[in-house]
Amino acid sequence: KRLAKVLGSKRYRSLLASLAVTAAEPPFRRSAGLPAEDFLGDAIHDRYEALVAAVESLPAVPQDAELHAVRILAKPTRYAAELGADVLGSSCARFARRVTDLCDALGELNDGLKANQWLDDVAIAPWRAFAVGRVRAAEIGRVVAARAAWARSWERVQAAAADLAWTAHLDAAAS
Repeated sequence: KRLAKVLGSKRYRSLLASLAVTAAEPPFRRSAGLPAEDFLGDAIHDRYEALVAAVESLPAVPQDAELHAVRILAKPTRYAAELGADVLGSSCARFARRVTDLCDALGELNDGLKANQWLDDVAIAPWRAFAVGRVRAAEIGRVVAARAAWARSWERVQAAAADLAWTAHLDAAAS
């Protein structure tokens, strides 16, 4: 009865009418009719520049939380590049794959850290200590490998960005 009342209300009919008008004549900006290449390139590049700034601000030995913040910035860069690859071509697709690799390496680091934190917090029965020790050793190895991999992944991101002619941040820093 409540649903029938809502669906019969003036407010609901007004909403439907508004949706019909919007669907019939979408309020697009003039730029919506322009080619997507420039817009997509600029949008992806802006996200990449934010990522560059974050990585360049890291200390020589970054803290785990700092690397997690880089991962958070890398994700929208990745998603934008994946979406733009169909329009911008194979160089953008390669860039998207490299940013995905960076996200994966930083995700491995975060996952290993979280697993170790969980092992610190959980009560372990003495008879399970050996098995837990082996799991902890594996997770520590995962963290060490991920810490090494993220820097290599970042270098590959930069190389892929250079293929897109995105080196202005390097030129500005050198001058």
